[in-house]
Amino acid sequence: MTVDRGGFHVRARDFIRDRLREGILDGTLQPGEEVAVAEVASWLGVPVTPVHPAMVALEMEGLLEVGQYAARVAVVDSDRIDEHLYTLGLLRAGAIECTLPELSPVAEAAIVDLVDRARSAAADGDLPEHDTSSAELWQVFVDACPNQALRRAYATTAPGLVHKSRLAGPMSPENSDRLAEGYDALRWAVTTRGLAHAVRATQRVHALGS
Repeated sequence: MTVDRGGFHVRARDFIRDRLREGILDGTLQPGEEVAVAEVASWLGVPVTPVHPAMVALEMEGLLEVGQYAARVAVVDSDRIDEHLYTLGLLRAGAIECTLPELSPVAEAAIVDLVDRARSAAADGDLPEHDTSSAELWQVFVDACPNQALRRAYATTAPGLVHKSRLAGPMSPENSDRLAEGYDALRWAVTTRGLAHAVRATQRVHALGS
């Protein structure tokens, strides 16, 4: 079955999966919140049948814990945030390594703009804006990456890692300073095509290394 989405017909399961993912990542669905199959079908105006397969797909991404008739939004474990950030940083550093040497001027301009937005949000302690700009920034690198295996790995694991590595409260001054410094270094590395510097800046943003 397909559904109409802005004039495009997409598989119902994919439509449901994407809407649920958006709801989790933008905070509409909170960690630990139960999401019933019937409620999702009613909310999105779709049949019940494709809802469970969509939930299972999100379980594979680490966003849901799925039962027979309902799912629960994955809970953020504060003791494992560093671990999730570490893994996310490795994936993003890999995307930079295969993308930066052949980065197009259009992609570079988009990245620099997003780096500036993320840096400004970090400096202001604006966590929601930082998360949005940061996600867009790294997605540009991933979309430009010629390594299909890395792109697939990122698509299936990054959403869950992003969700589980979010800070539970306001951004601390220490995190704000670290992120701002990391983005400054990343901006310089991108504009000068300094691959090693870009990887180190990515590590700094994700609290990797020293």
